[in-house]
Amino acid sequence: MKAMQHRISITFPIMALLTFVLGGCQSTQTIHTAGNPAYINLYRAGSYNEAFEAAKAVPTSSHGSERLIAGMSLAALDRNDEALSWLKPLTASPDKNIRGRAEATIGLIYADEAKHSEAARMLQAASEDLAGPMKGWAAHYGAQEFGYAGDNMRAD
Repeated sequence: MKAMQHRISITFPIMALLTFVLGGCQSTQTIHTAGNPAYINLYRAGSYNEAFEAAKAVPTSSHGSERLIAGMSLAALDRNDEALSWLKPLTASPDKNIRGRAEATIGLIYADEAKHSEAARMLQAASEDLAGPMKGWAAHYGAQEFGYAGDNMRAD
């Protein structure tokens, strides 16, 4: 029952993160629609496989938004090992928004795999890099993961 409850409680944040609007992520190398690169529009439309294909076709930019969309798309497709290979390099990004979203997605992948300590650390790192509602969201779910890991000092 606890495993099922945990899975249900992690579903909402995964969907919230994976559908959150990525403002400002642009590349001149892709076809733009309504001011956004094609891979962002495809991702927002829920066309995760197409978003992944479009994002991986774009040369890596200095900010890494195409890597982020590729990794988040793979996570949405439940291709976690591949998603991690795209997202982990972004945890060293100088762009706090990109870095925080990558950390949050990695944290959610770890949470889904019941790697609670790793999930908690990644979500805590995300909460330090993100701003606004995403910051609070990452802190809340990070604390929840600390609880699942048995670290009651940092749990909710």
